[in-house]
Amino acid sequence: MQLKKLAFIGSALMMAIHAHADVRLGNQVTWKMSSQGAVDEFTNLATHDNAGGVVFIRPLANAESSEQSSTNIAINDRYLTSLQDGHYTSGVACAGNVQISAVPTGKKTNDLSAQSIHTHLNPREVQYFVVQTGNNYQASLTQVDANQAQELIQGTRRQTHQVSRVQPADCSPVQRTQQQVALVSVAPVRATTNVQPSQSSYVAQPAKLNLTIQFDHDKSHVKPAFQQDVAKVANFLKQHPNTSATIEGHTDSTGAASYNQKLSERRAKAVKHLLVNNHGIENSRLSTIGYGESRPVATNNTKVGRYENRRVVVVLQ
Repeated sequence: MQLKKLAFIGSALMMAIHAHADVRLGNQVTWKMSSQGAVDEFTNLATHDNAGGVVFIRPLANAESSEQSSTNIAINDRYLTSLQDGHYTSGVACAGNVQISAVPTGKKTNDLSAQSIHTHLNPREVQYFVVQTGNNYQASLTQVDANQAQELIQGTRRQTHQVSRVQPADCSPVQRTQQQVALVSVAPVRATTNVQPSQSSYVAQPAKLNLTIQFDHDKSHVKPAFQQDVAKVANFLKQHPNTSATIEGHTDSTGAASYNQKLSERRAKAVKHLLVNNHGIENSRLSTIGYGESRPVATNNTKVGRYENRRVVVVLQ
């Protein structure tokens, strides 16, 4: 009977954990697995001159909580947590080039660098990433700003069981070339800038910048809110006259694939038009291509995911 009682208590604990509820044994113990929060709580990640913070938000999508559905999150190939659906988590990272990855726990792999992207983290900066899952819980990472993060974090709960091995005091000061600083300033969303350390500085390689330019459903018009991002790219191109750019257009999967292909092309051309006509960038330095719905960065099963997929990406060459 005692063994059965213990087994029942253990089962109740696990069910309550997966339900994100408080666990109470009699009148003695209360265990709160996670709690709701706001982006204000992440200011404590950005208090050191040589380090910053990275936040991962996984909006509630599948309403599942199991080993197979969780996502292993890593910063610089170091395990942070196994992020469940409807949760968020955070960690400290040394300023500079940072590798982040999201790998389905169900793949049962120790290769935490798989499916990774790179971002450049400035000292005292906090960056926010949305974790989206698709078929077989395949995960993708999309960077968002603090305002978007505040909206996405609503309805999720803080995942408190995690491992962070980074001590900000042990991080070395970061030195960057002027070109690297310019790349960082242009890429506020899903920065995938690939850089390799060379002595005391970072040498910029061809970079892919995902602009904060996203589109309403079935639209190719660049909204006023995103004009500033176009201007940042234009300023970078003016400062680097030997740099050319390919502008990629993308859509979500709503509608026919053939229609989405043409829509993605119109979105890319709309950004090029602004760069040429409003900012004086030479037409010969810009090319456009549309990928339609073929390259999603998030699931198309949710409103948030579809919005992330309606985007323009600029590849600097």
